[in-house]
Amino acid sequence: MRIPNVHFLTLAYIKKFKLPVHPFINATPNDLIYTKGMKTTAKVYEKNPDILRFYVAPREKGIRADVCNRKGFRRLSL
Repeated sequence: MRIPNVHFLTLAYIKKFKLPVHPFINATPNDLIYTKGMKTTAKVYEKNPDILRFYVAPREKGIRADVCNRKGFRRLSL
């Protein structure tokens, strides 16, 4: 279970009673992606974002969605 850093009391109890904690892993290269009838892994998508066959502008071909989003947000914040 993930415990946010702002849960000070919970974290204090964990420390006081020396409870074991493990890192929270949000994503791995083996995560499955299933969309538009296509199943792939995050690792394959990272190498070839066009594999999911989404319509994108020609300048966005071969660029992952998170990278496109970051570029768009960067332009908005300028």
